[in-house]
Amino acid sequence: MFLSHSIKDSDLVLGVKGILEDLGHSVYVDWIEDPQLDRTKVSAKTAEKLRQRMSTCLSLLYLTTQNAEESKWMPWECGYYDGFKGKVAILPVKENSTNVFLGQEYLGLYPYCVKQRDDGGNDRLWIQKDSSTYVSFKTWVKVENHLLEWKSNS
Repeated sequence: MFLSHSIKDSDLVLGVKGILEDLGHSVYVDWIEDPQLDRTKVSAKTAEKLRQRMSTCLSLLYLTTQNAEESKWMPWECGYYDGFKGKVAILPVKENSTNVFLGQEYLGLYPYCVKQRDDGGNDRLWIQKDSSTYVSFKTWVKVENHLLEWKSNS
């Protein structure tokens, strides 16, 4: 998965990457895999490298934080990946996070990703359409969005 994030959240990103990898997922973080990229400016070279990396990822998780609101790259990554593969989910870690994205209302168009235990007591990733509608992450990445069968816990 492609982890879209702000470089200002590097410590948090390392923690999230570790958690996702512990759950068995491969995670791309640009400044770890491609340290030569200059994310301080928007350039065609960096955009092309990110496109190449996104083409190998099954999904994009958008890490929401206060710093994400200032990112030059995150909105571009989200829009590009949504148009490319359509498997974008929000990973809400913003303090006092609600699903209200003032100034970034487009983020409300996407489902969000949570880590919860399954019926067997194992930690897994789930994609939530809303607070009562969900599907497993593994199903979400494999099934086309219009064919997903969302489950309800009501």
